[in-house]
Amino acid sequence: MYGGNDKGFEEVAVELKERVIGQDAAVDWLCTFVDAACERSRRVVEDGVNPQLLPNIASALLVGPTASGKSHLLKTFATASGLHFHQIDGGQMTGEGWRGNSFSDSGFR
Repeated sequence: MYGGNDKGFEEVAVELKERVIGQDAAVDWLCTFVDAACERSRRVVEDGVNPQLLPNIASALLVGPTASGKSHLLKTFATASGLHFHQIDGGQMTGEGWRGNSFSDSGFR
Protein backbone atom coordinates (compact mmCIF):
# COMPACT_ATOMS: atom_id res chain seq x y z
CA MET A 1 0.00 0.00 0.00
CA TYR A 2 1.26 3.41 -0.90
CA GLY A 3 0.21 6.93 -0.02
CA GLY A 4 -2.59 5.88 2.29
CA ASN A 5 -4.67 4.12 -0.37
CA ASP A 6 -5.58 0.44 -0.53
CA LYS A 7 -3.72 -0.38 -3.75
CA GLY A 8 -0.88 -2.84 -3.59
CA PHE A 9 2.22 -3.16 -5.73
CA GLU A 10 0.56 -5.37 -8.34
CA GLU A 11 -2.53 -3.15 -8.71
CA VAL A 12 -0.42 -0.04 -9.24
CA ALA A 13 1.67 -1.86 -11.86
CA VAL A 14 -1.43 -3.00 -13.77
CA GLU A 15 -2.89 0.52 -13.74
CA LEU A 16 0.40 2.01 -14.92
CA LYS A 17 0.72 -0.46 -17.78
CA GLU A 18 -2.73 0.62 -18.99
CA ARG A 19 -1.71 4.30 -18.99
CA VAL A 20 1.99 4.18 -19.89
CA ILE A 21 2.18 2.38 -23.22
CA GLY A 22 5.26 0.41 -24.28
CA GLN A 23 7.19 0.85 -21.03
CA ASP A 24 6.34 -2.35 -19.18
CA ALA A 25 9.95 -2.97 -18.11
CA ALA A 26 10.24 0.57 -16.73
CA VAL A 27 6.90 0.21 -14.92
CA ASP A 28 8.02 -3.07 -13.36
CA TRP A 29 11.36 -1.56 -12.30
CA LEU A 30 9.75 1.55 -10.78
CA CYS A 31 7.10 -0.41 -8.88
CA THR A 32 9.71 -2.86 -7.57
CA PHE A 33 12.00 0.00 -6.49
CA VAL A 34 9.28 1.92 -4.65
CA ASP A 35 7.89 -1.24 -3.10
CA ALA A 36 11.35 -2.12 -1.75
CA ALA A 37 11.86 1.42 -0.40
CA CYS A 38 8.45 1.41 1.31
CA GLU A 39 9.08 -2.06 2.76
CA ARG A 40 12.44 -0.90 4.11
CA SER A 41 10.82 2.09 5.79
CA ARG A 42 8.02 -0.07 7.20
CA ARG A 43 10.48 -2.55 8.68
CA VAL A 44 12.51 0.22 10.31
CA VAL A 45 9.51 2.11 11.72
CA GLU A 46 7.04 -0.67 12.57
CA ASP A 47 9.30 -3.64 13.26
CA GLY A 48 12.17 -1.70 14.83
CA VAL A 49 14.78 -3.21 12.52
CA ASN A 50 18.15 -1.47 12.65
CA PRO A 51 18.41 0.49 9.35
CA GLN A 52 22.13 -0.31 9.22
CA LEU A 53 21.19 -3.96 8.61
CA LEU A 54 19.03 -3.21 5.55
CA PRO A 55 20.01 -2.13 2.04
CA ASN A 56 19.99 1.66 1.66
CA ILE A 57 17.26 2.58 -0.82
CA ALA A 58 17.05 6.34 -0.92
CA SER A 59 16.69 7.69 -4.43
CA ALA A 60 16.77 6.83 -8.11
CA LEU A 61 17.75 8.76 -11.20
CA LEU A 62 15.82 8.21 -14.43
CA VAL A 63 17.88 8.98 -17.49
CA GLY A 64 16.72 9.03 -21.08
CA PRO A 65 16.26 11.20 -24.13
CA THR A 66 13.88 14.12 -24.16
CA ALA A 67 10.23 13.11 -24.55
CA SER A 68 10.90 9.44 -23.77
CA GLY A 69 8.24 9.38 -21.04
CA LYS A 70 10.26 9.71 -17.84
CA SER A 71 8.10 12.44 -16.30
CA HIS A 72 4.88 10.86 -17.57
CA LEU A 73 5.81 7.56 -15.93
CA LEU A 74 6.54 9.20 -12.59
CA LYS A 75 3.49 11.48 -12.62
CA THR A 76 1.24 8.55 -13.51
CA PHE A 77 2.82 6.42 -10.81
CA ALA A 78 2.27 9.17 -8.23
CA THR A 79 -1.39 9.50 -9.22
CA ALA A 80 -2.01 5.75 -9.18
CA SER A 81 -0.22 5.17 -5.89
CA GLY A 82 -1.39 8.22 -3.97
CA LEU A 83 2.16 9.48 -3.43
CA HIS A 84 3.24 13.07 -3.91
CA PHE A 85 5.25 14.06 -6.98
CA HIS A 86 7.48 17.10 -7.11
CA GLN A 87 9.38 17.75 -10.30
CA ILE A 88 12.74 19.54 -10.31
CA ASP A 89 14.19 20.55 -13.65
CA GLY A 90 17.88 19.75 -13.39
CA GLY A 91 18.57 21.69 -16.59
CA GLN A 92 18.20 24.93 -14.67
CA MET A 93 20.56 23.84 -11.90
CA THR A 94 24.06 24.69 -13.04
CA GLY A 95 27.25 26.16 -11.66
CA GLU A 96 27.75 29.87 -11.08
CA GLY A 97 28.90 31.69 -14.18
CA TRP A 98 27.46 29.16 -16.57
CA ARG A 99 23.74 29.52 -17.27
CA GLY A 100 20.63 29.37 -15.16
CA ASN A 101 20.64 29.26 -11.40
CA SER A 102 23.28 27.71 -9.23
CA PHE A 103 22.36 25.24 -6.51
CA SER A 104 23.22 27.87 -3.90
CA ASP A 105 20.63 30.26 -5.42
CA SER A 106 17.90 27.63 -5.71
CA GLY A 107 17.01 27.31 -2.05
CA PHE A 108 18.30 23.72 -1.79
CA ARG A 109 20.63 23.38 1.16
